[in-house]
Amino acid sequence: MSSKRKNKKRKIMEQKRMGENMAENKNAIGQAPKPEQDTSTAMNKIVTTAPGKETEPVSVAEAAPVQSQPAKKEVERNLYLQYNNLEFSDKLMFEAAVNDYCKKAGVSLESIEAVNLYVKPEEGKAYYVIDHDGEKNGSIDL
Repeated sequence: MSSKRKNKKRKIMEQKRMGENMAENKNAIGQAPKPEQDTSTAMNKIVTTAPGKETEPVSVAEAAPVQSQPAKKEVERNLYLQYNNLEFSDKLMFEAAVNDYCKKAGVSLESIEAVNLYVKPEEGKAYYVIDHDGEKNGSIDL
């Protein structure tokens, strides 16, 4: 970034801070605070000029970049196990394991926090462990 641009941004930030300080001082003296304005229309451009020089308008977004983290995009994941001309979906295997345990133990789906699934296609079975507790286990047929 060029030094001219850095200086321009620095001046804009100083003017912005001074404007905020002046507004706070007026409020402290006893004047009523001004109603907030829509920043998309009222403060969309800040213009600075130096004696004998004209400058281009600088948008507020350029003057003070907002540090925001972009929303993390969730990647869709699908796993299909194919063995001996059969196909099994990970979602269906987890659902079957949870339903099998709930039916056998007589508990609700909401009470389960974790499921570990161990698929052994050569045996035609999937073994599960619920909530990392070795006592809460079982198997389902594929």
